Amino acid sequence: MTPVTAALWAAAMLMGLQGSSSFPDSRVDLSSKNLSSVPRDLPRKAESIDLSCNHIQLLHGGDFKNTPLLRFLNVSWNSLKDIDEETFLDTPLLKDLDLSHNGLRNLSGQQYLLHTENLLVLNLAFNKFLTMTLGSEFSSLVKTGDIGTWTPKHQYG
Repeated sequence: MTPVTAALWAAAMLMGLQGSSSFPDSRVDLSSKNLSSVPRDLPRKAESIDLSCNHIQLLHGGDFKNTPLLRFLNVSWNSLKDIDEETFLDTPLLKDLDLSHNGLRNLSGQQYLLHTENLLVLNLAFNKFLTMTLGSEFSSLVKTGDIGTWTPKHQYG
């Protein structure tokens, strides 16, 4: 190994170690782990949690009570059918919520949205909505600029 190659390799290793150790608990990747519920031991410093591609059917109140810094949550590609109204009570910084590719059926009565006042992006695409009537709780999403709701049954008119 030439001295230049060794120096570049050492610098790359050092940068990699510094990047991974500065915020070790801020990004949590639990995708494709065959989970049926949200783990209770999520790191308190978590800012981004990926729970995609699991078998979660219900988000309970308290699932994210120990993650007050949470900004991004991906629960896409699960079997999600319902979300408890207190699920996001303790996540005041949540900005991006991906609930796409699940089994959600109703856009009205989504009381959990009342606790997501800082949400900028809400992805509800590819669920099993029977109707596309938004409930009154969507009016609390005053900062949300992007709500994705496309489904195969989506009709315009």
